[in-house]
Amino acid sequence: MSDIDYLKNIQVLANLNVGNVTNEFTVNLSGGPTYDLCIIRQINLVNASAATKPYSLWSDLSHSYVASIVSNNGLATVVPKTQIKLSNPLSGLYTFKFMEIGVGSYVATADVIDLILDLEFIKYKK
Repeated sequence: MSDIDYLKNIQVLANLNVGNVTNEFTVNLSGGPTYDLCIIRQINLVNASAATKPYSLWSDLSHSYVASIVSNNGLATVVPKTQIKLSNPLSGLYTFKFMEIGVGSYVATADVIDLILDLEFIKYKK
């Protein structure tokens, strides 16, 4: 593995009122160097309904699912360590979609969910 040239950590807070189909949020990731890797370090979830449900998180950073989360009585902390290889400079808004597994698309409940996403961007020395 190469030595790290530049490292950037960001924390994203999203309040998702899923009953109103606002389970999608964007993050502005413009600027900085061309990173080689994005790692999803941690996801914290609080569901006001205190439900126990399985969820998935999709992102157009990779155009795929990047994490699975199971809340237990409305709370969850997961450390997926998902690695997304980046080949282009980050530019503009990136979308994340939070979905209940088994429903097939958007969460169709009256859940109100706070989601904290810790992202780490790495540029390696060449």
